[in-house]
Amino acid sequence: MAIRILHIVTKLELGGAQRNVLDILSGLDQKRFEIHLISSKGLLNDEARAIPHLHLTLLPFLRRPPNPIFDLWAFLVLVSYMKRNKIQIVHTHSSKAGILGRWAARLAGVPVIIHSVHGWGFHDYLKSFLNDFFIFLERVTARITTKLIAVSENDIRKGLDLRIGSQNQYLLVRCCLYQHQQL
Repeated sequence: MAIRILHIVTKLELGGAQRNVLDILSGLDQKRFEIHLISSKGLLNDEARAIPHLHLTLLPFLRRPPNPIFDLWAFLVLVSYMKRNKIQIVHTHSSKAGILGRWAARLAGVPVIIHSVHGWGFHDYLKSFLNDFFIFLERVTARITTKLIAVSENDIRKGLDLRIGSQNQYLLVRCCLYQHQQL
């Protein structure tokens, strides 16, 4: 029986996190994994649809800027989807999808919760209540996260400096995309 894995990314736009998600999904063994992806619309929709046997769900209300009504709706849909499809692993990418997806996984009883850090959603140059709130959210959400995958050592250092997760939660996996050209 295949392991049911759900990846969640906020938007399928042109970017490193999104490219990484599609590369991961394309490389998964379809005999071992039942592959699911939830995102909102973006420029890479057709590329996602081209991945064989991918269960793609586009949520138009999974939007980047915080919006309590849309965020609550997205959260409830995520919990329902995970329960209905008996998801066993949730792997989130990007800050919004990371917070909503990991808490939804926790509520749905998903046993393995992974988050990839493709840069943090807060910044050193933003000194504000909102920035501090995002750091707080990452701290408490790291407590329910099985593994934190970072694409750079700097992201790990920054997370640990801000008390987001513990050293043993972090795993460094550099994202390397190679394009082969015929000469």
